Amino acid sequence: MCLIGVAFLAHAQFPLVIAANRDEAFARPAIAANFWEDHPAVIGGRDLLHGGSWLAMTRRGRWAAVTNLRGADRTAKSRSRGSLVTRFVTGDQEPAEYLAGVAADAGAYGGFHLLAASRRSLAYVSSADGVAEALAPGLHSFSNAQPGVEWAKVRAIREGMRRVLDRGTGAQMIAEELTALLTSPSAAALHRGSTAAEEIEEEAFIVGDRYGTRSSTIIVVEAVGTAYFVERTFGPGGKSIGSSSHEFNLG
Repeated sequence: MCLIGVAFLAHAQFPLVIAANRDEAFARPAIAANFWEDHPAVIGGRDLLHGGSWLAMTRRGRWAAVTNLRGADRTAKSRSRGSLVTRFVTGDQEPAEYLAGVAADAGAYGGFHLLAASRRSLAYVSSADGVAEALAPGLHSFSNAQPGVEWAKVRAIREGMRRVLDRGTGAQMIAEELTALLTSPSAAALHRGSTAAEEIEEEAFIVGDRYGTRSSTIIVVEAVGTAYFVERTFGPGGKSIGSSSHEFNLG
């Protein structure tokens, strides 16, 4: 996961909205989002290399998401960042408690930003400083940039989410509009067709032959407890190769 926008308890009708893009090498094996066979109450994508996830949610409304951290060291002994998501959504710790434990052991992983949430609280930690903190209700956005660095695409996604929510449309329309926001490469990106630094920092949707945006995920939760989980998947050159939509009630 390399771009995450979150509206948490910021809208009376939609207490949670997530818009996220996963950028990764196309050769890395993964399973598209679905309910997990080994944990049927969890929905999300799965990394087949190490078994973790970049974004997952439970039927109880617990969720977690992780990005890598650009420029951070990673060794052969580093643990999988995806396991940080899996452990939270298959456990029962409160977000702040869980992230406090992660912070104490952050150096064992490759660099990361990690979000963990219940229906009532949202917490964040970065391996860059190892300090877990609770996040207030509102709009939050993250990339794999270093803490304190806000790329142009991060501002664009956050402000785009604000505009979509301000229009006050229904959950399915919100999902469609946010999907369009995440998956519309600029003419410049299509022309470059590469992962140049300016594309990584400016473009929400990365177009490449070996590396690029592999999935765009939207989660919209209504105040009545209905959750919509929508995902589109992509291959080299930005080609759409699949889509799925799940609707379920949070317990």
